[in-house]
Amino acid sequence: DAYQSLKSDQHLTHDGLPNTIADGLRTNIGVLNLDILRKNSKEIYTCSEESILGAMRMIWDHLKIICEPSSAVPLAAIIENRIDIQGKNVVIILSGGNVRADFWA
Repeated sequence: DAYQSLKSDQHLTHDGLPNTIADGLRTNIGVLNLDILRKNSKEIYTCSEESILGAMRMIWDHLKIICEPSSAVPLAAIIENRIDIQGKNVVIILSGGNVRADFWA
């Protein structure tokens, strides 16, 4: 709903939130939060569940950090080439370990 709200410039909410591995991002955006996004953000990027899992795996393989799925979303969007990072310095903040122990099995 945040993506759709920013695109349409209207506050939109959904009763049935999508089922996603990135459950930390699974919420309706508040009116005040949308106003902050309007003032400070140009774009919200989306990505696939498969890319989120791939980003989590890449983070583990290269950094040996277990991050929660919601934290892997920015890297997943980069993997899908949704964000142009050519010639830019990019920082992704990795947080949490909100992942079940059997997740990697």
